[in-house]
Amino acid sequence: MNNKKLFLILTTAFLLIAAACSGGFIDPGMIDQPGYGGSGGGGHGGGGSGGAGSGPGSSIKLTENKWTNGTIAKSSIWYSINVTAGNTYYVWWNTGTSPFGVDDLEVDPSYGDGSKTGRIFIMSQYSNRPGELVFDEMFDPAWDTPRSFTVASSGTVYLTATPVLPGTFAIAYNRTGTRPDTTP
Repeated sequence: MNNKKLFLILTTAFLLIAAACSGGFIDPGMIDQPGYGGSGGGGHGGGGSGGAGSGPGSSIKLTENKWTNGTIAKSSIWYSINVTAGNTYYVWWNTGTSPFGVDDLEVDPSYGDGSKTGRIFIMSQYSNRPGELVFDEMFDPAWDTPRSFTVASSGTVYLTATPVLPGTFAIAYNRTGTRPDTTP
């Protein structure tokens, strides 16, 4: 692991802990998981008290090869992908490229194309196996290199976008492994 990545991981962990302790950006509902009850976080616009994308039952269904834009503030936003056994799925997210919103730090293009302002991390889990992560690189960028997973049984995979920094982002998936061309 290089020093820059270690710095980003440690800084992200510090910010997440600080935000959680101060009632900042992290919504305690982000740790709710399908099958365990709980509120699941706020609405699709980020913040608020539920609505579209506020939990697995009201998740925003992603369409293959299509970028879905989002704005996130305090609450997590839930997305879903219908999956078929034996297929491999690739997921990208486009976020702000300036680490932690500080413009004078080095810009990292592996986080996005420069058009987004927010920073998120993604938790992923199967609908029928709550708490079991689909992929575990939730803090890593997924612009240049997608996160991928192969499913053993058909069903639904939930992706939960949780804010590190409020702002805009986009998320997309497909089964080809080539990032969708459409500008997010």
